[in-house]
Amino acid sequence: MATHKLTAAYGFQYRFKCEHCGQTTEWLSAMLSEEKEYQSVPLEGKELRLAAGKEFLAEFVEKKVPALREKVEAGDYTIPVELDGKCPFCKKQQSWEKVSGTGSILFAIALCVILAFVGRGIFISGAEAGNGHRQLAGLIVGISFALGGLVSVIVLILAVVKKAAIQRDMEKTTVRNKPEFNWPEIEPVKE
Repeated sequence: MATHKLTAAYGFQYRFKCEHCGQTTEWLSAMLSEEKEYQSVPLEGKELRLAAGKEFLAEFVEKKVPALREKVEAGDYTIPVELDGKCPFCKKQQSWEKVSGTGSILFAIALCVILAFVGRGIFISGAEAGNGHRQLAGLIVGISFALGGLVSVIVLILAVVKKAAIQRDMEKTTVRNKPEFNWPEIEPVKE
C-alpha cells in the first residue's frame, strides 16, 4: 500500500487600523490549511486518490472555510490561523490578537521532565556503583532538580510578566478596532 498526502489551502488577506497609533497596515496574508494522509491499494491508484481528494477538498471548501469566515465575522479570532496583530509601525499588540504564554510554560514543563529523567538516570547509575557514588549521585540529582525548578520558575515568571505588560498596554487605550478581511471567492468542488 502507498501512503498519500493531500493538502487543502485557502489564502485570504486582512488589515487593521492600530488601536494605539492609528495607522492602517498594508494587506497582510494568512492561510487556512489542512493535510490528510490515507492509504491506497496500488491497483486502485489514481481513481482512489481522485475520489479521496474530491471528498477531502469538498469538506474543506464547503465546511471549514465557511466556518472560519462565520467565526471571524462574528468577532471571534480564536481560529486555527495565525493572525499577526502586532502593529508594524508602533509594535504594539492589538486587543483582538490571541495572547499566549503557553510556549514558555510548555518549555518549563519539558525542562522539568527532562531533568527528572536525567536525574533518575544519574541516581540509578550511582546507586549501582556503590555507597560513595550513591551520595554523589544523590547530590547531582538534588542540584539538577533545584536548577530545573529555578529555571522553570524564572521562565514562568517572565511569561507572566510579559503577558501582564501586554495586558497593561492594551488597557491604556479604549479604542477597539477590528481587522478588515478580504475573502476571495472559491468555487465548489465539481463531481
